[in-house]
Amino acid sequence: MRDVLAVLDSRHVQETDVIGSSFGGLLAIELARTAPSRVRSLVLLDPPLAATVDGGTFVARNDDLFALFLEGKVFADLDEALVLLGADPAGCAAEQVATEVESFLEPLNGGRYRPKTRPDAFAAMLDEITTFSPEFGDYRGPALLVDASRSGRFAPETVRRFRAQLGEAFRHERIESGHALMWDAFEETVSETRSFLDRLERVVAQ
Repeated sequence: MRDVLAVLDSRHVQETDVIGSSFGGLLAIELARTAPSRVRSLVLLDPPLAATVDGGTFVARNDDLFALFLEGKVFADLDEALVLLGADPAGCAAEQVATEVESFLEPLNGGRYRPKTRPDAFAAMLDEITTFSPEFGDYRGPALLVDASRSGRFAPETVRRFRAQLGEAFRHERIESGHALMWDAFEETVSETRSFLDRLERVVAQ
């Protein structure tokens, strides 16, 4: 969190809206808990909160995907990489596909790819996911939680926990999608996020 706060300070940003997807959603919650005065609102896109309820079940359910990272899987080509990582580029703009590839995959000789995340780093991240406590601390600002209906990474109990902490400031939406919301349901995800932030702007303006 020190690095995130340092970036905000360097940009002279006192308060900001924070959007976190997957593991980034956990980081967004941690930022709100650590520095609540710096977060105006939270948008959490299918964070892996099922792991906080039952880490063992969560890992077992996603064993095949996690094994790709823990074993340092090398993909024969880009198509194989996208399929095995659960991404469906059909209908996505070419620049969006390129951005995802650049973010997650490292090109090798012969047209092969491997995940940028090294096995030891991924193991450390997995440990953080399964031990994460979804508490907001003193943060009581607006929060939108978007869960992907087919991902298996979301615990329904979390909705009740979040609503108990944030009250009317909490909003929950479910989108028919796999975990890769920005692949599977780009327009719907953008629409929900924009609607949430636009509503917040109107409240602030009043």
